[in-house]
Amino acid sequence: MPYETVEIPRPTEVDDHEVMRAVDRMAVFGYLGQMVNVGIPLARALDSIAEQYPDGHTRAVLSRLGLELRHGAALSTAMRRFPGSFSALHVGVIAAGETSGRLAPCLQRLARHEERWFSLTRQVRAMMVYPLFVFGAALVLITGLAQVLVSGVAPIVADAKIKMNPLSRLVFWVAGGLRNPAAWALVLAGGIVLGVALARWRRSPGGQRALERLVLRLPLVGEITRKIEAARVCESLATLHESGVAISRALIMTANACETEACRQALLDVESRVVNGMTLSEAFERSGFFHISVAHMVAVGETSGKLTSMLIRSAGYHDLEVRTALEQFAAALEPMMISGLGVLVAVIILLAFAPLYQLVSGLS
Repeated sequence: MPYETVEIPRPTEVDDHEVMRAVDRMAVFGYLGQMVNVGIPLARALDSIAEQYPDGHTRAVLSRLGLELRHGAALSTAMRRFPGSFSALHVGVIAAGETSGRLAPCLQRLARHEERWFSLTRQVRAMMVYPLFVFGAALVLITGLAQVLVSGVAPIVADAKIKMNPLSRLVFWVAGGLRNPAAWALVLAGGIVLGVALARWRRSPGGQRALERLVLRLPLVGEITRKIEAARVCESLATLHESGVAISRALIMTANACETEACRQALLDVESRVVNGMTLSEAFERSGFFHISVAHMVAVGETSGKLTSMLIRSAGYHDLEVRTALEQFAAALEPMMISGLGVLVAVIILLAFAPLYQLVSGLS
């Protein structure tokens, strides 16, 4: 029996847990682009990748996409069934490639797009490892100091009946609590409750807006966030425009893929102005969210007829600025955290041994 005529039940629902990671999506787009480029049927290419791919969730998504294709669905239509794996930008680029007959180049373009953002995301996550390491080291160090204080200094202070200042009493009270397992259990339970509450608040619309406003107002973090969004927007618009998507529709698709509500609303405002007759560069200049350099690069692209290449150049420029800012931030963060940890330990030691200094002064 021919491969295409095998009777296979069509899936009726999608498992929300079947979500492709960014690194898997990058690889799959690249593999598909190469296989389609050499003439392998799309459904067969999906099945071939699924059979060899190590990640179970990715295999499940690819297998279901292959089933949809053999039942007559287009790839873009099948991808819409997996909103957790494919964004509106992915679906739009694939739909444009299917319409224009340039599916292989569009898949390769998406692979490069995913590679850029996977690399940037990995750099941001790597930068966060060091602060977490320092925080863990500080917790271990402070716990060790508590053991020394309670076992060594506290009995002497108690026997001498020294009247301690409020800060020293606080240090000894915290140190005594750190030796009590019940206190650790209470802290752990409180941390879990607080974490769950913050996570729910973060997922709520009001929490998202409040957190975004806070992040965007921070001196350095806010600027980096804006540059990350600008780079993402320029790269996404270049991908969609190169694939043949109309600029107004490309703006809406890119807005749906934005990470922050402020960027999403700014792009929707840009789209509204473009539809009403304003040039894309003027709309970007009046958005109030993007740097003026984005508008300048878009203006050059509109004038020269090379909008895609200028958007790619703008994305690369902002990407380089983000990476440079992250490296500078990491370089400045290391001495600041070490200095802060040193000051904290010094203050704890001074406050802990202040009663002993009073005892020695009284004896002399």
